[in-house]
Amino acid sequence: MESPGIRAMGQNLESHMVSVLLPVFDPDPRQLRQAIDSILWQTFGELELLVVDDGSRVPIHLPCSSRIRYQRLPHKGLAATLNAGIQLAKYPWIARQDADDWSHPRRLERQLGFLWRHPDTAILGTGAMLHQRDGKSLWEAPMPRRVTRIANSSPFFHGSVVFRRQAALAVAGYCEQMGAGQDREFFSRLLQFGMGRNLHDALYHYRFQPHSITATQRPDMIRADHALLAGDARLARREYWRSIRSNPLQPVAWGKLGRAALFGMTQ
Repeated sequence: MESPGIRAMGQNLESHMVSVLLPVFDPDPRQLRQAIDSILWQTFGELELLVVDDGSRVPIHLPCSSRIRYQRLPHKGLAATLNAGIQLAKYPWIARQDADDWSHPRRLERQLGFLWRHPDTAILGTGAMLHQRDGKSLWEAPMPRRVTRIANSSPFFHGSVVFRRQAALAVAGYCEQMGAGQDREFFSRLLQFGMGRNLHDALYHYRFQPHSITATQRPDMIRADHALLAGDARLARREYWRSIRSNPLQPVAWGKLGRAALFGMTQ
């Protein structure tokens, strides 16, 4: 049954078809299948799922679907794989999806409907539910509603964003020479085409992995960082204090507590 959000787009639906870009490199088969199913089961059906394989050393098994396109490339790293996907995408909008995460069934419907109503938006992400590696839920992580500039922390969950393909091509895609932070640098260039925004609801499910930077951080520090990024200074201060009380010899936590206090005074 067609949803109200899709019906509202009317004759503009064709311009809102989306290519979901999913890069893979030696993925966990069960996690990859969950990621793929979460896209194929979207209430917004006008999509292609573009699986770009960065030279995996293990076989990639995909479900049979006319909406899936698979492209294998020599191993060059994530940024080069994403740039190849942007070139290969068929549709005007590109949505990201990571192979170890998954999306809420209405994620794309909500995002494409918002973009139709707010054409000045250049990048649209969502809040997320954070999970342990085994899928156990941790907590919701809201993100800032409006983004006008990008500093040291990315205001988006990379796998949750949607952006225009033509804008990505115009800024020459992701920087393949950077060792880290390619998404943050890419998003900062996309902002020249409009606003950055996040939907408040947790429409993306982010799974911590052993190799991720955040996987080695204390949960209360991660929770505090997300709260500060989302503009909730009170929650950020509470979580930083909790971390400090458990281990007072944390200069990083003390510094962030000061930032949270200053932010609260300027709200």
